[in-house]
Amino acid sequence: MQGFTLYEIAAELEAVNELLDETGGELTPEVEAQLDALTWAFDEKAERICQLIDSISGLAASAELTEKRARALRITREAKADSLKSYLKREMETARRPKLNLPSFRVWTQRNSRPSIEWTRGTATLPPEFRRVDIVPDLDRAYNEWKAGQKLPDGFEVRVGSHLRIR
Repeated sequence: MQGFTLYEIAAELEAVNELLDETGGELTPEVEAQLDALTWAFDEKAERICQLIDSISGLAASAELTEKRARALRITREAKADSLKSYLKREMETARRPKLNLPSFRVWTQRNSRPSIEWTRGTATLPPEFRRVDIVPDLDRAYNEWKAGQKLPDGFEVRVGSHLRIR
């Protein structure tokens, strides 16, 4: 690296990283200008950008793991609270005590405003006026036909993109 200290390189990359944080990860013209302003040789710039991508990807993976743990903890805690609510409701109903005025809480059972309705027979016996049909394109079939060289009907658009691989 001609003329750049490790500190300067780190500072420049941190400035780009901060700009990306401010834009929510979007590569805005300002971020692109900051990258373009780096006066490194192309391969060196690509190397540094890959290092930044690797670092940010590692932080994202760590955040995802933390998020999964937090989600699992939230789900467990919600399940515990729901179980305790069901238990308390069942006990109140068994004791025929629909209302409780406790020192810190008022607790009561209340009838739902809308009942739940289910169809208990097979769909073949469902009266026509109660049937709902959702029509959606079968994109898997369209892909398979496109892959087999078949011409797709008008209205389908096939776009083949590309992506960057870093190892």
